[in-house]
Amino acid sequence: MTKYFLFTYKFVLVFLITYLIFGTFFYIFITSKYYGIEGAFSAFLVGEGDRELWDLARSLMIPFQIIRGILLSTVLYPFYDQILTFTYKKRMLVIWGYITIVAGVASGLPAPGNLEGILFMKPVITLGIHFEIFCELLLQGFAFSLIFSKWVEINRH
Repeated sequence: MTKYFLFTYKFVLVFLITYLIFGTFFYIFITSKYYGIEGAFSAFLVGEGDRELWDLARSLMIPFQIIRGILLSTVLYPFYDQILTFTYKKRMLVIWGYITIVAGVASGLPAPGNLEGILFMKPVITLGIHFEIFCELLLQGFAFSLIFSKWVEINRH
């Protein structure tokens, strides 16, 4: 059980840090314009235009990402021993694929940046917007996998 908790702790910590770094960077420099009152996301996402809901969402962001990290790590944990047999490069690519593809691009719910979103979202969410969000998913997943793939092998016994 201790092995599981250490794995989950490392996963959640790296997930939370990379989420906050890449989410903040992309929000400040690229995607904030979509969250405004007239932004492309305003019809379906909480944004700055509704201050009360925006503040609530921001106050719950970290707890929700911790829960998300626990869920993602719990699904990956049964493969822990197998993953540790991989070279660092292979482990990093497998974890990057898991985070980026399974938890992002191939998610079954339509959202900006994923396949279901491209198929089912109204044209106000342009391919350019999907691409920008996809880049955030890709880079966050890559940074996560670089760090976690190395850290998970430290003190593994």
